[in-house]
Amino acid sequence: MDEKHIVSIDLGSDKIGLAVARIDGRNVEMMYYKETHSEGIVRGAVSNVKKATDSIREAVEEAQAAIGEKISFAVVNQPKYPIVQKNSITSLVRDGETCVEEGDIEVLRNNAVDNCELDEATEKVFEAVAQSYSDEEDFQISEEDIIGRTSERIEGNFHIYVGKKKNLAMVDKTLSDAGVNTYGIYFPGSIAAESVLTEDEKKSGVALVDMGAGATSVTVYKDGILRYYDSIPFGGQLVTKDIMEVCRMGESLAENIKKAYGVCLPDRLFTLNDKIIHVNSDKQNQGFELHVKFLSKIVTARMKEIINAVLYLIQESGYADNLNAGIVLTGGASQIGNCKILVKEMSGLSVRIGSPRILYTSEGFVDGITGPSAANALGLMLRAREEGVGNCTGALEKAKEAAAAEPAPSLGDIWNENFGEKQTVEPETPKAPESVKPAAKPAPKPEPRKQETKKEEKHQKGRFTSFMGNIFDALLEPEDEDSNN
Repeated sequence: MDEKHIVSIDLGSDKIGLAVARIDGRNVEMMYYKETHSEGIVRGAVSNVKKATDSIREAVEEAQAAIGEKISFAVVNQPKYPIVQKNSITSLVRDGETCVEEGDIEVLRNNAVDNCELDEATEKVFEAVAQSYSDEEDFQISEEDIIGRTSERIEGNFHIYVGKKKNLAMVDKTLSDAGVNTYGIYFPGSIAAESVLTEDEKKSGVALVDMGAGATSVTVYKDGILRYYDSIPFGGQLVTKDIMEVCRMGESLAENIKKAYGVCLPDRLFTLNDKIIHVNSDKQNQGFELHVKFLSKIVTARMKEIINAVLYLIQESGYADNLNAGIVLTGGASQIGNCKILVKEMSGLSVRIGSPRILYTSEGFVDGITGPSAANALGLMLRAREEGVGNCTGALEKAKEAAAAEPAPSLGDIWNENFGEKQTVEPETPKAPESVKPAAKPAPKPEPRKQETKKEEKHQKGRFTSFMGNIFDALLEPEDEDSNN
């Protein structure tokens, strides 16, 4: 099978995660992954096209320099917020003789989308997920079971996830302005699940909580089907802002302190309980000290607020009592210390941190690809592989110097242009200097020239020396001393 490269771009409020993989059939070999700071993206949606375009262009240029190929296409994620879930039930009458095929299921899905009530001016369907199917004999059966039956009438129950049409258009425009075409814009509810969740977890019942910087999403799976998705418009950036306001420091410093020393549950700091952070400032402002325990109280207060909102969404899904696999945390904010313990205490469910599963090989050492913040970028990669996305890269456009550059002027051309009449000289094979010519073919002696010719040559030679410099004198033929006598 032909080898191809797939590029995925995770557009986040705090970072842009760009991954490049070599795809050969089912095999995925990661070539590159890097996270760069993002601007112009709020709650996972593009708010400032120019700033977001500059951020994406910078990430793409770094990736191109690293892999040595031009990135022309990429797959990206849809904005996490806001997305609304709607229900749609549709049916299809059949002949009752032929078997139900995937084409019938696709017709049901299209009908469900068409029957969903939308504001055509502002809303667009992001995803349609079948919950169950029915026919004249059975009720609430899976897609796997309905295909192959000779049913006269089939019915499908779908969850339709609707978002803002403008948000999708902004993503597409931003990538286009950055010089990248979109091969696909995928629903965020299933992207991280591709790389983080196992099939057993999806069947048993699990809530995947993606804790980003600007938005936090909740995806519930049961019986292997995506049953619920919703999101809230805040995440790890609120923790950073709290540290900024309470401790009176800049955003970059607050973000660095959060990542290095941010911990939940101040009563469980153990060795960090008495630690003090010495923050050096500039010459105009004095430095200050920050107790880790005090910092932990700030972080814990905001994280409890986020977790309470997450637990409310899980309760709203109707599957809170059916999560046998518990809660899986992923995203950058999930890396805050003791976050897993805090969620476990508040929910009473089993909790684990979801890092991308080893579903790939790596070309050398690809830094950061195993962390929770890379879950969406890798999930996009896996989804693109499943859907047969084409090659996203091509050879870098390098100008051929030999073809582009004009031939350097010869010494004779320079002489004729500045000191004599321009002449057209037929190209000929360069002759070796006399000192290295074969003995069998000695160079003929120069014929005697008239005195007035030599005077004119001396005059021209002097002009040439003053124009081009002494470096060219060595290239001129030495005068024959005997002819001057």
